Amino acid sequence: KQKPELRIVLFGKSTAVDLPGISLAHVGASDTEVLRIHGLMYSSSCTAAILWWPQDRRIGVIRQTLSLEAAADFFSESEHQVDAALALLLDLEDKSKSRAIMEGYAREALRNEKHEEALKYLSGADYSFLELVGLFNETFSDRTRQTAFASLWADAMVSARGRGAAAVDPDEKADETLFGLLCMSDRRIERVAELLRARNGVSIDFGENALTNPQLSPNFSAESREECTIELLRSNGEHDRALSVIEQSLFIPKPWKQALSYIENLSDELTIAKHLALVTRTHDADLAMVVRSLLNSQLTAASKLAIAKKQDSEFTALYINELWNQGERVKLEREMQNLFVGSLDTTLQSIDDPANQKPDKDLRREVYTNMFSSLLDSGLDDPEFAVERIPDQLWDKRARVLLGLRRYGEVAKVLVEHYANEEMILLFCASLEPSENSKLVTSLVEEYLSKCADDPSNALTAENLLGGGFTGEANVAEALQGAPDSLQIGVLHRFLVTGMSITNARVEAAQSHAALLKAEQLIVQNELFRERSASISLSPSSNCSICDRRIGDSVFASYNDGSKVHYACYMNSTETAT
Repeated sequence: KQKPELRIVLFGKSTAVDLPGISLAHVGASDTEVLRIHGLMYSSSCTAAILWWPQDRRIGVIRQTLSLEAAADFFSESEHQVDAALALLLDLEDKSKSRAIMEGYAREALRNEKHEEALKYLSGADYSFLELVGLFNETFSDRTRQTAFASLWADAMVSARGRGAAAVDPDEKADETLFGLLCMSDRRIERVAELLRARNGVSIDFGENALTNPQLSPNFSAESREECTIELLRSNGEHDRALSVIEQSLFIPKPWKQALSYIENLSDELTIAKHLALVTRTHDADLAMVVRSLLNSQLTAASKLAIAKKQDSEFTALYINELWNQGERVKLEREMQNLFVGSLDTTLQSIDDPANQKPDKDLRREVYTNMFSSLLDSGLDDPEFAVERIPDQLWDKRARVLLGLRRYGEVAKVLVEHYANEEMILLFCASLEPSENSKLVTSLVEEYLSKCADDPSNALTAENLLGGGFTGEANVAEALQGAPDSLQIGVLHRFLVTGMSITNARVEAAQSHAALLKAEQLIVQNELFRERSASISLSPSSNCSICDRRIGDSVFASYNDGSKVHYACYMNSTETAT
């Protein structure tokens, strides 16, 4: 036919509709296909063959018959045809009119609780976030708004959990809108964070204004906005920024601890290295905990070791010490030796560099010593390897290391050679444990006495050391063995007098102590004898101190204060007390 006819059954009557360019083959030849007609507004509330066509063909046919607005209205009445309605409205030249129509559709969808459909219209209208918030606040009361968001929330969670990290979401913009509205209107921040975690890595690019701007999220506290900002950055893979927010937090009690927990789940070497360095500079950070976080991270063993060696020497030493304790002894022995040599070179360069005028040179040297001590404590098989490589510039460090090895004679030689007077040596000894300083003073006195032949004043120095507060511990007889056999007695006269005084004082103190112990023992024995030999007298008028009746011939007990009680009364009182 030149003018094909589509026969429609409407309210039991057969009606012919003139649709130019449409053949019966296009729509099906059966009169049972139903299409309801209301003026020029076509509705898909009943099943029609024309709605089975592809969208572009369907839109083309309808546009030949209806205006764009009417065609969009045709499709908008079917929840499955929203995309077709949007496509027609976006073709309108009058964008303000297109936007107004979309807003009207969105309002109608919201009233009918078709929240996903409303979001599609609002997204197509290219509303700003603030405009969307305003529209939602106008449309709903407080009570109905929460109901709507609860429904939106459920739909969003299903959508978020159903797609993977690499999936392309056709409704991504609508989903972003949903997230922003949740930030604005949902009073439970944990639900927003839950949505972020459920996204499985799908990025949200609309920005963080909803979280960081109090005007956009008035229901959230500053602490809640910070928490959700961290989760948003984490879900988008922006770990560097997320860690920066954590480290600068004013609400997290110990930000460095949360940063460490975050780092343990990362596999980015650069990010981990950067933020480990920041954490280690925090004044209250536990360095051992930082080391364990690096060990627990997702990096390879080689990457972890590389990061550890980029930190300061103390951190590196702790890291290697931890590995050593975990049984990596054979693999790490050479690494520990290389680390020591490298750290030694770096330390010497920083100390000797004339351009380096910073006042913390001594601090750097102390850090080096701590690092080296950690290596020794971790069980380095050959401590001589390290001791031999300590240069003369670090002679005080050499003394500390030798002291740790209990080589007191060598420590004494180093101190006597480099310290200018005994006051400095006494200060060094005062920093030691009592068991160490007594042995060291003995070795120091012996070392000074060995040099008396060259310089008799060394005998005076040795005497001063004996009187420096350690005289009760130093072994004078052992120290005298260091004096040369050819030394004249006059050189050692004062030293011997002081030594004998010390020895006599020590003997007298020991004797006095023993005498006091013996006297105390005698006093205790006499007291026990007196108590055991005390006489007990009982007269006919003696009464029980418990029942106040005469004791007579009854069995009784006597207390230390002389009072007496019936034995039965005593037992009864004991049972009652129990």
